[in-house]
Amino acid sequence: MNQHDIEGHRARIRLSETYLTRQLTACEEIFSLAQGLLPEHSFPDMDWWDATARMAREMERIEIDARNLYTKHFAVLPASVAQHLISASGNAAEAKFLPEEVVDNSSDAHKLIGSVFESLNAAATDLKSELDGHRHPLLMPALQAKAGVRK
Repeated sequence: MNQHDIEGHRARIRLSETYLTRQLTACEEIFSLAQGLLPEHSFPDMDWWDATARMAREMERIEIDARNLYTKHFAVLPASVAQHLISASGNAAEAKFLPEEVVDNSSDAHKLIGSVFESLNAAATDLKSELDGHRHPLLMPALQAKAGVRK
């Protein structure tokens, strides 16, 4: 291995490290947004219907926060994660206009609100899988080199 090959390898490792650090930050922020949407368990028989009724109050904030995360981390988001954030933001935008009496009585309203959480959770889960190295294209050559695997 000559000096040029070594420098190229170092550059790929630095790029991979930067990319993974940015993905980790995005994953933490998306996961935090999803978990922050879930209300505290505040009475013994609280169920998903009760939880989504409380989540309804957060839809305007979630619309903005999901869109901001998409914009901030676009360069490092896999397509599926980006799509989940767009879906969460779009559904939150629609749900923020639901009147309280509709939220209280409509299963469709609860499905829409629940889909916002599900999209955020799916975005975090997909990105976590990416970070686990199962499909990360930049990390694999560095890991293979470290392990001594030859092509």
